[in-house]
Amino acid sequence: MASLALALLLGACNAPPMYGNNAEKFLAGQGVPAATILKLVEGSPLSVDEVALLGRFDDVSTLHLLGSNPSTPTEVLTRLMQHRAQDVRWGAATNPNTPLELVLKLRTPGELSINNAYLARNPALPETVIREMFRTKEAQWHNIAQNPACPIDLMREIIERGTDFDRTWLAWNRNLPPEIMEHLAQDPSPDVARMLSGNPTYLRWKKPDR
Repeated sequence: MASLALALLLGACNAPPMYGNNAEKFLAGQGVPAATILKLVEGSPLSVDEVALLGRFDDVSTLHLLGSNPSTPTEVLTRLMQHRAQDVRWGAATNPNTPLELVLKLRTPGELSINNAYLARNPALPETVIREMFRTKEAQWHNIAQNPACPIDLMREIIERGTDFDRTWLAWNRNLPPEIMEHLAQDPSPDVARMLSGNPTYLRWKKPDR
């Protein structure tokens, strides 16, 4: 269980727990409704009014989460990608609604970097870029494994050659094909099993009536 906890701390779904904890404390102090805070922290869709409200705060954790939220409009994401704080830009870099040219500006080709770790999770990345980042190790495999657009042959390679950590985050991917789920379901790592058991795609697939 300890290794999974470490994984959650270091790489949880675009937004490590510190962002959620910090944003929750800050927003509660500002009188923001608890329901809005919960949606932001969980990554649930926000209303137009909620996006406008949250976007008024210059709080790094809040803006990081707002940037990664699937309902945040492009014009807000464009502004967040120009924010002075790297953490804010990292959140928006994972969002497929962020203009691709702005996302790719963060890339450091041929180098392992935190910038690359975040943008490697963006499902709007062209397949050629995902493959380049995988082969050159610009981003660690567990970051690419989280990307719903990760090609199936790279998923296979992660299963065959990746670490438990890499396979654990592959098990989190919401776009796993049946072949990959079958492999992961037989993985000996308990962390992989725990992550897979919480993946709604896998839970739907493994129903007896599938």
